Amino acid sequence: MTTDSRALSLQLRMAMQHENGSICRVFLLLDQLWLINPESATAELERCLPESKRLSIVDMVVAIFQSPPRIKIFAILTLIDMAESISPFLTEGISDNILPIKMESIPEPLYQCFASWPADKIDLFEITQWSLLTPVLKSPSTMKDVGNSVFDSRTIMPFTNKNPEMRRGGFGTVFEVKIHPFHHKFETGGSEVRRR
Repeated sequence: MTTDSRALSLQLRMAMQHENGSICRVFLLLDQLWLINPESATAELERCLPESKRLSIVDMVVAIFQSPPRIKIFAILTLIDMAESISPFLTEGISDNILPIKMESIPEPLYQCFASWPADKIDLFEITQWSLLTPVLKSPSTMKDVGNSVFDSRTIMPFTNKNPEMRRGGFGTVFEVKIHPFHHKFETGGSEVRRR
Protein backbone atom coordinates (compact mmCIF):
# COMPACT_ATOMS: atom_id res chain seq x y z
CA MET A 1 0.00 0.00 0.00
CA THR A 2 1.33 3.43 -0.90
CA THR A 3 1.65 6.26 1.57
CA ASP A 4 0.05 8.78 -0.80
CA SER A 5 -3.15 9.97 0.89
CA ARG A 6 -4.97 10.00 -2.46
CA ALA A 7 -3.37 6.94 -4.02
CA LEU A 8 -6.55 5.39 -5.44
CA SER A 9 -7.83 8.64 -6.92
CA LEU A 10 -4.44 9.24 -8.52
CA GLN A 11 -4.30 5.71 -9.93
CA LEU A 12 -7.77 6.10 -11.45
CA ARG A 13 -6.88 9.47 -12.97
CA MET A 14 -3.65 8.10 -14.45
CA ALA A 15 -5.56 5.17 -15.99
CA MET A 16 -8.00 7.45 -17.81
CA GLN A 17 -7.90 7.69 -21.60
CA HIS A 18 -8.67 10.90 -23.46
CA GLU A 19 -11.52 10.69 -25.92
CA ASN A 20 -9.96 11.34 -29.32
CA GLY A 21 -7.32 13.68 -27.93
CA SER A 22 -9.79 15.75 -25.91
CA ILE A 23 -8.36 17.47 -22.86
CA CYS A 24 -11.64 17.43 -20.93
CA ARG A 25 -13.39 14.21 -21.92
CA VAL A 26 -11.69 11.21 -20.32
CA PHE A 27 -12.85 7.67 -19.69
CA LEU A 28 -11.69 4.76 -17.60
CA LEU A 29 -10.95 1.67 -19.64
CA LEU A 30 -13.00 -1.35 -18.60
CA ASP A 31 -9.85 -3.34 -17.94
CA GLN A 32 -8.78 -0.72 -15.36
CA LEU A 33 -11.70 -1.31 -13.00
CA TRP A 34 -9.43 -3.80 -11.24
CA LEU A 35 -7.88 -0.74 -9.56
CA ILE A 36 -11.01 -0.73 -7.40
CA ASN A 37 -10.53 -3.88 -5.35
CA PRO A 38 -11.18 -4.79 -1.71
CA GLU A 39 -7.67 -3.75 -0.65
CA SER A 40 -7.73 -0.37 -2.41
CA ALA A 41 -11.31 0.33 -1.23
CA THR A 42 -10.31 -0.48 2.35
CA ALA A 43 -7.29 1.84 2.14
CA GLU A 44 -9.40 4.66 0.68
CA LEU A 45 -12.08 4.32 3.35
CA GLU A 46 -9.42 4.21 6.10
CA ARG A 47 -7.98 7.41 4.63
CA CYS A 48 -11.22 9.36 4.55
CA LEU A 49 -13.38 8.02 7.39
CA PRO A 50 -12.96 9.25 10.96
CA GLU A 51 -11.58 6.78 13.47
CA SER A 52 -15.02 6.30 15.06
CA LYS A 53 -16.52 4.91 11.81
CA ARG A 54 -13.70 2.57 10.88
CA LEU A 55 -15.26 -0.48 12.52
CA SER A 56 -17.78 -0.70 9.68
CA ILE A 57 -15.21 -0.54 6.85
CA VAL A 58 -15.13 -4.33 6.35
CA ASP A 59 -18.93 -4.41 5.95
CA MET A 60 -18.83 -1.48 3.53
CA VAL A 61 -16.16 -3.11 1.38
CA VAL A 62 -18.13 -6.37 1.24
CA ALA A 63 -21.25 -4.43 0.16
CA ILE A 64 -19.33 -2.50 -2.53
CA PHE A 65 -18.28 -5.76 -4.22
CA GLN A 66 -21.36 -7.94 -3.67
CA SER A 67 -23.92 -8.39 -6.40
CA PRO A 68 -25.19 -6.03 -7.67
CA PRO A 69 -21.90 -4.17 -7.32
CA ARG A 70 -21.25 -0.55 -6.40
CA ILE A 71 -17.73 -0.47 -7.82
CA LYS A 72 -18.37 2.35 -10.31
CA ILE A 73 -20.23 4.41 -7.70
CA PHE A 74 -17.29 4.00 -5.33
CA ALA A 75 -14.87 4.99 -8.12
CA ILE A 76 -16.90 8.14 -8.86
CA LEU A 77 -17.00 9.04 -5.16
CA THR A 78 -13.24 8.48 -4.93
CA LEU A 79 -12.57 10.67 -7.98
CA ILE A 80 -14.58 13.56 -6.50
CA ASP A 81 -13.05 13.09 -3.03
CA MET A 82 -16.33 11.89 -1.48
CA ALA A 83 -15.58 8.19 -0.85
CA GLU A 84 -16.75 8.62 2.75
CA SER A 85 -20.26 9.16 1.31
CA ILE A 86 -20.62 5.55 0.14
CA SER A 87 -22.65 4.52 3.20
CA PRO A 88 -26.04 5.97 2.11
CA PHE A 89 -25.68 4.27 -1.30
CA LEU A 90 -25.12 0.96 0.48
CA THR A 91 -27.94 1.52 2.99
CA GLU A 92 -30.43 2.46 0.24
CA GLY A 93 -29.37 -0.49 -1.95
CA ILE A 94 -28.20 1.78 -4.78
CA SER A 95 -25.93 -0.09 -7.22
CA ASP A 96 -24.06 0.61 -10.45
CA ASN A 97 -27.18 -0.54 -12.34
CA ILE A 98 -28.81 2.85 -11.70
CA LEU A 99 -26.08 4.79 -13.54
CA PRO A 100 -26.26 7.27 -15.15
CA ILE A 101 -27.98 9.30 -12.47
CA LYS A 102 -29.86 12.32 -13.79
CA MET A 103 -30.22 14.73 -10.91
CA GLU A 104 -33.30 16.46 -12.29
CA SER A 105 -35.40 13.33 -11.75
CA ILE A 106 -34.03 11.19 -8.94
CA PRO A 107 -36.22 8.88 -6.84
CA GLU A 108 -36.51 9.38 -3.07
CA PRO A 109 -34.05 6.66 -1.95
CA LEU A 110 -31.40 8.13 -4.22
CA TYR A 111 -32.22 11.65 -3.09
CA GLN A 112 -31.22 10.61 0.44
CA CYS A 113 -27.72 9.77 -0.81
CA PHE A 114 -27.16 13.37 -1.93
CA ALA A 115 -29.24 15.24 0.68
CA SER A 116 -26.30 16.58 2.70
CA TRP A 117 -23.96 17.25 -0.23
CA PRO A 118 -22.96 20.74 -1.40
CA ALA A 119 -24.23 21.61 -4.88
CA ASP A 120 -20.75 21.63 -6.44
CA LYS A 121 -20.12 18.01 -5.36
CA ILE A 122 -23.48 16.91 -6.78
CA ASP A 123 -22.53 18.55 -10.08
CA LEU A 124 -19.13 16.82 -9.98
CA PHE A 125 -20.78 13.44 -9.41
CA GLU A 126 -23.12 13.96 -12.35
CA ILE A 127 -20.24 14.96 -14.65
CA THR A 128 -17.70 12.38 -13.44
CA GLN A 129 -20.05 9.40 -13.76
CA TRP A 130 -19.79 9.64 -17.56
CA SER A 131 -16.06 8.78 -17.34
CA LEU A 132 -17.05 5.34 -16.06
CA LEU A 133 -19.95 4.75 -18.44
CA THR A 134 -18.13 4.54 -21.77
CA PRO A 135 -19.98 1.92 -23.82
CA VAL A 136 -18.69 -1.33 -25.25
CA LEU A 137 -19.69 -1.31 -28.91
CA LYS A 138 -20.90 -4.48 -30.60
CA SER A 139 -20.97 -5.52 -34.21
CA PRO A 140 -24.40 -4.96 -35.74
CA SER A 141 -26.21 -8.23 -36.43
CA THR A 142 -27.42 -6.94 -39.81
CA MET A 143 -26.63 -4.01 -42.07
CA LYS A 144 -30.00 -2.52 -41.05
CA ASP A 145 -28.64 -2.18 -37.50
CA VAL A 146 -25.61 -0.09 -38.53
CA GLY A 147 -25.84 3.42 -37.12
CA ASN A 148 -28.94 2.73 -35.03
CA SER A 149 -27.34 3.06 -31.60
CA VAL A 150 -28.47 6.14 -29.71
CA PHE A 151 -26.35 7.53 -26.88
CA ASP A 152 -26.90 10.36 -24.43
CA SER A 153 -25.08 13.50 -25.58
CA ARG A 154 -22.89 13.25 -22.45
CA THR A 155 -21.68 9.75 -23.31
CA ILE A 156 -17.92 9.63 -23.72
CA MET A 157 -17.22 7.44 -26.71
CA PRO A 158 -14.16 5.14 -26.68
CA PHE A 159 -12.63 6.80 -29.73
CA THR A 160 -8.87 7.06 -29.48
CA ASN A 161 -8.23 8.60 -32.88
CA LYS A 162 -10.32 10.43 -35.44
CA ASN A 163 -9.25 10.75 -39.04
CA PRO A 164 -9.44 14.48 -39.84
CA GLU A 165 -10.68 13.68 -43.36
CA MET A 166 -14.47 14.02 -43.40
CA ARG A 167 -16.87 13.08 -46.14
CA ARG A 168 -20.25 14.64 -46.63
CA GLY A 169 -23.26 12.92 -48.04
CA GLY A 170 -27.01 13.27 -48.26
CA PHE A 171 -27.53 12.14 -44.68
CA GLY A 172 -24.66 13.73 -42.76
CA THR A 173 -20.93 13.92 -42.27
CA VAL A 174 -18.89 10.75 -41.96
CA PHE A 175 -15.44 10.35 -40.47
CA GLU A 176 -13.34 7.36 -39.52
CA VAL A 177 -12.49 6.70 -35.86
CA LYS A 178 -10.44 4.14 -33.98
CA ILE A 179 -12.18 2.49 -31.05
CA HIS A 180 -10.16 1.37 -28.06
CA PRO A 181 -9.92 -2.44 -28.27
CA PHE A 182 -11.28 -2.91 -24.73
CA HIS A 183 -14.49 -1.12 -25.74
CA HIS A 184 -15.64 -3.10 -28.75
CA LYS A 185 -16.70 -6.64 -29.54
CA PHE A 186 -16.14 -6.75 -33.27
CA GLU A 187 -15.80 -10.23 -34.68
CA THR A 188 -13.36 -9.30 -37.44
CA GLY A 189 -10.83 -7.86 -34.99
CA GLY A 190 -10.86 -4.46 -36.66
CA SER A 191 -11.28 -1.42 -34.49
CA GLU A 192 -12.17 1.06 -37.18
CA VAL A 193 -15.70 2.19 -37.82
CA ARG A 194 -17.24 5.10 -39.59
CA ARG A 195 -19.37 7.53 -37.62
CA ARG A 196 -21.94 9.99 -38.93
